[in-house]
Amino acid sequence: MGQRRKSREAAFLASFSQHFTSYDGHSSLERLGLIREPEDAEEGDAPTVPVAHEPDWKPEDDALAAALVAAVDEHRAEIDRILEERLVGWTVERLSPAVAALLRLGIAELRYIEGIPANVTIDEYVELTKRYAEDEAPSLVNAVLDRIHKSSPK
Repeated sequence: MGQRRKSREAAFLASFSQHFTSYDGHSSLERLGLIREPEDAEEGDAPTVPVAHEPDWKPEDDALAAALVAAVDEHRAEIDRILEERLVGWTVERLSPAVAALLRLGIAELRYIEGIPANVTIDEYVELTKRYAEDEAPSLVNAVLDRIHKSSPK
């Protein structure tokens, strides 16, 4: 599994856990042990980054989980509005917590994270959905994220 997928997975686990807690995304990453302070950081001057999953991890990829949960936290109302507009025959409340978290992260990545091609983002969230959600969910995630991408100003 690539580093970006692992970063997305860490973001998913934090976002999914938010359904059951009152923590924000960053606090969820911390509590799940998915972030740490860099070893060379001086007190108070470095941001936290997701725990390195592989020996060849890159700081720019490692920061993806933190950026994703921050984007969802910061833009949650807008993300949910976009999601509601693109769901056909569904509401956000009817979605399982896992599917809702995956869709929110996918929307955040499509809208607020630069430098990742939309088709890569959509494929990655479909793959995570296959791993963490019910059997019918990957096609829903693919359709919703594709509709969002095609209507996106980005």
